[in-house]
Formats: sequence, C-alpha cells, structure tokens
Amino acid sequence: MKVKLLLALALVCTAVGVGIVVAANGPANMTPDDELRLFFLLLIASVLLSAALIVAAVEDLGRKLAAAPKVPSQGG
Repeated sequence: MKVKLLLALALVCTAVGVGIVVAANGPANMTPDDELRLFFLLLIASVLLSAALIVAAVEDLGRKLAAAPKVPSQGG
C-alpha cells in the first residue's frame, strides 16, 4: 500500500512538471521560475521513486524473513 501511494505521488509530481512545460508552450518559452519549479518537482518525483523502491525492498525482505523456517538453537 505504501509503495503504491509513493508511486502515485511521484506520478502526480511528474504530471505537474509536464503541465508546467505545456503551459509555457515548450521548454524554450519557460521563465526561470518555471524552470526552477520543474526542477524541484522532478527532484521530488525522483526522491519519491527511490523511497518507493526502498519500501518495496524492505517489505519484501520482511515477508521473506517471516516465511523462513525457524532453526532450533543448538544450545547445550
């Protein structure tokens, strides 16, 4: 669930960034403010994608550890 939410937020950030470029009628007509907004939106999207990958890996590791057979201790 967390992974899907992070991916959805990343997609929204990317879509807003693309909307900025479309609203400026292409990258050549963008103002410095538009460029800065686009940069930070894409930066946030990349951070969210990285977080989604990390969360997915941790959840997968947790599932694998939970499913692993328990080894009895060899204490004597």
